[in-house]
Amino acid sequence: MGEDLNVKLTGPYGPTYRAGGLWRRGITVGRSAMINDFEDGGQKTVSVWVHESYHYFQQLTQGWARQFTNGIYEQWWLSAIMGKDPYYEIPSANEFKARVYVDEFMERFWKW
Repeated sequence: MGEDLNVKLTGPYGPTYRAGGLWRRGITVGRSAMINDFEDGGQKTVSVWVHESYHYFQQLTQGWARQFTNGIYEQWWLSAIMGKDPYYEIPSANEFKARVYVDEFMERFWKW
């Protein structure tokens, strides 16, 4: 994943992955990618890890504040208030782009 995005996902300058917590599936804040979905033999865990890693990539390209602001706008305004699904209905949304990347990555992943 890091190679095709040209980012380093390990080491001192990569994201820090954390497991557990009160969130539903995953959330990325700064360099912390928190994942909380360990059922179904790990398939969802892999896709959530890739999804949150893609948000780290978005932070590197958009800047932390812009990516975080987009997340708040997409999750709390578009989804909760307007009833739109940023994962499937809004191609310009960060969540939409992360979902598309996950779909493409998982297709390659399961071909191994």
